[in-house]
Amino acid sequence: MTSYDPEFEEMAREFRRQIAEEQAELEEIERESDLQSIDLPFALLESQWRGDSLRVVCGSRAFVGQVTHVGDNIVTLSTETGAVTDICLDAVHAIAITTPGRGNGVPRREKDPVRFVARLREFVGIPNAIFEFGTNDDAPVVIGRLAEIRADHILVLTRDNARWMLPVTHIAYCVRVPTGR
Repeated sequence: MTSYDPEFEEMAREFRRQIAEEQAELEEIERESDLQSIDLPFALLESQWRGDSLRVVCGSRAFVGQVTHVGDNIVTLSTETGAVTDICLDAVHAIAITTPGRGNGVPRREKDPVRFVARLREFVGIPNAIFEFGTNDDAPVVIGRLAEIRADHILVLTRDNARWMLPVTHIAYCVRVPTGR
């Protein structure tokens, strides 16, 4: 035969209430932890999937376009005019979502490079391809053909036959200049 003990029943209710509160607190901590673990490349990948249009600021330059690629330290934007800009995330000062996407984004392609320098390697020696290289400070941009990538710099040949050596660590972005420019 079971006897009813009101004091024991009250202790059991209090214990269940405390467990529920602690469980809710643990779930909130877990949600916050999940949000805190989202790094910039993953946040940009979410923008790519959604089809967001972004404004990416590097020094005094800003680039606006839809995210078409994200890697460990690279984001690629495509504009409505057809220009494509690869930006080194290490050189980014700020990013704004200018137009939220509606789920019409670009799927991730495994063949795209993970690192900014790997993207530059893809451009070496492409005949008649002209690129604009810039830094995140007030240095002038260099426009020309990417001739070589060396240990720590690239060699760019400009239309006036100058041979520019640009340290890779200072390159903030590379714009693929549409032909005819």
